[in-house]
Formats: sequence, structure tokens, C-alpha cells
Amino acid sequence: FSNKLIFKLIAQCEEPRACKGIAREYQVSTTSVIRYINQYAESIKLRPLNDLPEHIMVDEFKSVKCVDGKMSFIFCDSDTHEIIDILPNRKKQALFDYFIRFDRKSRRKVKTVTMDMQRPYIDLFKQLFPNAKIILDRFHLIQALNRELNRVRIRLMNQLKTSNSRLYRKLKKFWKLILKPSEDLDAINYSYQRLFKGLESQQSIVNYILNQVPELKEVYIQVNRLRALIMHHKSDLFVEQINQDLNNTDINGGLKRVINSFKDYLPEIINTLNHPTRSNGAIEAMNNNIKVLKRVAYGFRNFYNFRNRILITYKLFGKKQNQDQIA
Repeated sequence: FSNKLIFKLIAQCEEPRACKGIAREYQVSTTSVIRYINQYAESIKLRPLNDLPEHIMVDEFKSVKCVDGKMSFIFCDSDTHEIIDILPNRKKQALFDYFIRFDRKSRRKVKTVTMDMQRPYIDLFKQLFPNAKIILDRFHLIQALNRELNRVRIRLMNQLKTSNSRLYRKLKKFWKLILKPSEDLDAINYSYQRLFKGLESQQSIVNYILNQVPELKEVYIQVNRLRALIMHHKSDLFVEQINQDLNNTDINGGLKRVINSFKDYLPEIINTLNHPTRSNGAIEAMNNNIKVLKRVAYGFRNFYNFRNRILITYKLFGKKQNQDQIA
């Protein structure tokens, strides 16, 4: 194989194509394509002697069937969004064994680690990176609040199915508006709404529903208050509001459980709100592209072939991939 041909084979990894399709196009064997991909990936992956980035983000994704638990671990540079490595095992001991290979000086240079709300990961990375601040992905904080608000909506909606079918249908149809941040509701533009038999705006629809269902209104106000403090990075006010809500004996039980979980993660949430530019958005986008790659390639049986294909795709073409995903 000439270097020119090998380069062309590697360049095909920019798109989510199956190795068999690449091999057919260049009239070579599938085994040869996989071999050159693996050789190149080994040459660009991070070694224990390399320094770790100052800011990293970590996540897990559904991997190949042969790995333990069918889930793998991925971590990236939070500044450049470059994949650093992908590990077959997401379990605590396996991750400890991997990261402990890096010398203590390198690990002490890590300033932030961004992740989901998972206590085992938090405890592990505090141990591995003693100077790092743990940052939680804001999306998961918002998601926890939205999930509880939606749970209350569904429960109250079902109670009205027979007693007030009109209000039931409104609660069912306009669920997206109820979950939408109140500050983003359109109060200016009106359109005809069949269920109201007249012109309504997004704001007027939500106001009507909340006035008809006081229990939902109470939870709605509390959720929007906390959600706004998260989105606007008001850490001091968030802590104050959390403590106030926990002392409120009338607060919804489900919402109180969510707030209690926030209390358990309060140091990490404060870090999150004080570092508004840090999130796991880029790594979540990568995971979506990984799903596409798996689907196009009809699944990968071998983890290392799968990992190496991902490493090449993002280390060579990562910037373009991320731009396409954001677009």
C-alpha cells in the first residue's frame, strides 16, 4: 500500500461510513482498512507520559456488546473539545487504574472536571485530581426540575380526565408550553386556538391553565424560580432559595426530593454556577455522532476497532464534526 492510498483510507473516516464500504470503494480488503485505522489511532492516542489538559469533561455512552455492562467511558479536553481517550470499562476501579498511571504532578494540574450528577464519579475524580473543581452539567439540573414539573402535570391531568375533559385536553396538548421557561413565553403574538375557541398567546394559555390548577401553579412557580437561578448563574441566591424551599413544609413532595438531591450536590452545583462556560454539551454531541457511526456500520463487535475509529474521526476531523453538530 502506498502512503497516498493509506491517507485516502484514513480520510474516509471523516464521514460515518462502514469500513466495508470504504474497502469496496478502494478495492482493498476490509481487514486492511481496519488495520491502518488501528495503526494510526495508536499513534495519536494519549500516553501516560503526556500531560493531561487543565480542563476535562467526562461521560459514558452505550458501547459494543463485548464490554462489561455494554457502556464505555469517554473523556475530552473541555477547552478544545478534543477526545483524549475512550475506555472500555466505566467502573470505578477500572477508571482509577487508568488515571493513576499519570504522574501526580500531571493530575494536580487538572483544574476542572465536568460530568453528570453521579456520586461515584465525583468521589473518584476528587481523589485522582486533588486540585480540580467538580462541575456538573447544567442540563441535568434543569432536566431534574422539568421532569418533576411534568410528573405533577401528568398526575393532575389524569385526575381531570373524567371530571373536566376540556381542562384535561388543554393540560395534555400544551405540555411543552408548561415546561418552557416562563421568561421565554411569547406574550405578544396571538393565534387561534381550537381548544380555547379564540385567539391566545403562549403566555395567556399557560396563565389560564395555571389559574385553573393551583397545585400545578405552585410547583410551576418554584421550578421556574430555581431554573432561572441556574440559567443566570446566581449561586448565592440559589443556595438561599434551596435552604428556603427545604424549610417550606407545604412544598410538593416530589419537588422536595429533587431539591434534597441538589442539597447533596451543593458544592458541585456552586462550582457549576461559578463556571458558566463549562458544560458537557460538546461531549453529548459526540455521543450522538457515535450512535450514528454504530448504526451506519451495523454495529461494531470489537471495542478497540470501535474506539480507534472514533479517535481518528474526532482527532482528525473533530472541529468540523462539532461545527456540523452545532449547526
